[in-house]
Amino acid sequence: MGLADGYEKARFGTKVALMLLAAATIFVWIALSCTGWIRTTAAAGKYEGFQVGLWRICDDAKLSPTCIQLDGWGKVWFNGVQGFVSLGFIGINVAFLLVVLFLFVSSCQKNREIAMATTVVCVISGLLYLSGVVIFGAKFDEDYIEPYSNKVGKDPFKIGYCFGLSIVAIVFELIAGCLIYLDSKKDSQNTRPSNQNEIHNGII
Repeated sequence: MGLADGYEKARFGTKVALMLLAAATIFVWIALSCTGWIRTTAAAGKYEGFQVGLWRICDDAKLSPTCIQLDGWGKVWFNGVQGFVSLGFIGINVAFLLVVLFLFVSSCQKNREIAMATTVVCVISGLLYLSGVVIFGAKFDEDYIEPYSNKVGKDPFKIGYCFGLSIVAIVFELIAGCLIYLDSKKDSQNTRPSNQNEIHNGII
């Protein structure tokens, strides 16, 4: 069975789930590797033009840009964010791989166990990633945005594109998990009567 055949025979919800997880996977790769979670504004003074990521802080100097690595930073909450987001990142990639197997590998198609595993991975990793995003937003605001804003009367930080992509990826992943679960229930309901008829015919 070719790839096109597997895709054609899949339910609409599963097809949508594949596209959502593909987009979510791209978004989390960008979010994890880039420095666009928070960016500084003109109110930050000499620190204007810096972008904060999960692993480094970089400036936007055109001639000699510099970065500060954040591996092993002493902020406990930031270490928690790195951990939660990394686990969520792995989970989204695993969920996408499971959907690909569910759709395009003949021995895995219509396999309820794979569908349920995909749903579980989507929910758990989505909640882990969400925990990291919530902690980042809350603690960064508490430690940096509020104190500096109260001091100078301006907001020195703006939410960056990576933070937004992370939220979209979480929503996409959770929706995909629900769609796969609903489609797997429909598949199991459709196969149950035929199995009962086979048993009944065998007895007769």
